[in-house]
Amino acid sequence: MHSDPGWNVDLMTNRVAFGIKISDTIDNEWTSQPFVARNIDKFASFARPLATAQIAMDMLEMHGARETGKRILGSILRRVGLQR
Repeated sequence: MHSDPGWNVDLMTNRVAFGIKISDTIDNEWTSQPFVARNIDKFASFARPLATAQIAMDMLEMHGARETGKRILGSILRRVGLQR
């Protein structure tokens, strides 16, 4: 919210943020939002949903549902800094 000029952040903690929408920035694609643009490497797979879906399908075929689920969860936890 801090990086979007359409928001005025009133309160931000490490768990919650409260802000007021002061202008409409909906015309911008989500991939061009300042926060996403700065962190595009972290979100690259989300910007290519069909490629991500194909990777998941390939993993399911090669490793099965349980192992695929474990790998996806591990990847998510590493990206948010909860696992190494």
